[in-house]
Amino acid sequence: MTRKLLRRAASASFAAAAALALTVVGGAVTAGTSGAAPAAADGRAAPPPESADTVRMVGKGDVPRRAWTFAPGERFRYSARYGRIKAGHTTLEVEAVDTLGGTPVYRIARELEAGVSFCSIDNRDVSWVAPRPLRTLRFEQHKRECPSYELDRRYEFDHGESGSTWTMLNMFPADGGGSGAAGDNGSGAEWRLETVKEDVATARNAIDDVAFLYLARMVPLEVGRTYRFERYFQEDGNPVVIEVLRRETVRVPAGKFETVVLRPVIPTSGAFGEDSEAEVYITDDERRIPVQIKASLKIGSVNMYLREYDLGRQDALLEDGG
Repeated sequence: MTRKLLRRAASASFAAAAALALTVVGGAVTAGTSGAAPAAADGRAAPPPESADTVRMVGKGDVPRRAWTFAPGERFRYSARYGRIKAGHTTLEVEAVDTLGGTPVYRIARELEAGVSFCSIDNRDVSWVAPRPLRTLRFEQHKRECPSYELDRRYEFDHGESGSTWTMLNMFPADGGGSGAAGDNGSGAEWRLETVKEDVATARNAIDDVAFLYLARMVPLEVGRTYRFERYFQEDGNPVVIEVLRRETVRVPAGKFETVVLRPVIPTSGAFGEDSEAEVYITDDERRIPVQIKASLKIGSVNMYLREYDLGRQDALLEDGG
């Protein structure tokens, strides 16, 4: 294999691993089970079987047991490692309160900036969510990945009495200029939109990748319980399963924390299939701060550690949870 092909293979592996890390921080984790759960007939990793300790949360207008307490200005910043390589950082933030179609929403964003000598990634995903009941009204993806991959895409959601649908649109700069950096997008830029798919039926009160971690932070997370969600907006990504494994004390750059350890599972194929594992460590208190993520893949390991955090302004929360 030529040096050029080797570099391309390494770039692809790094991009895939970094994409997993980004997804993990968003909650809809692309990881298989660690145990005996077999692969589904279509090759996707099968979710763990239901038991007496399984709690189903299917989204038919239900409100999570914990209220939305994640204030505007709440911001978590993580350092990322791909194996032993310092690979970059990612942030998760409640950026602001907005209004979409007359509905008050929170704008939450997840960003990843990562790179080594052969590859760089600059991704930003933005979600506009209404908290009661929790549902996505808009979701945008802005990706810049090595060597030359770019994507700007929007999903608009409609939640009616008869069910929920989404429409997918490609986004182009309104002035016809260059697309710019991913970090410039999703918070006010002018776009020309091109409809790709329209009125696709989805789960009632569907939510996107970024919103899933906030949903996980709103459920009780009792050790030994398994939570199954039929809420992901892409039908083939359901059910999303969160297994609550244990309690554990961890130390990360941001400090020492008492945590509950989660194993999230989402049906998948390819690099993140049944041989992959991931664990997410969330503080065992009212704050529910994600402090550490560990993911083991066929192509290597990705670990993320909380470096700094800000809990935001509680007086800026929407009244009555929205």
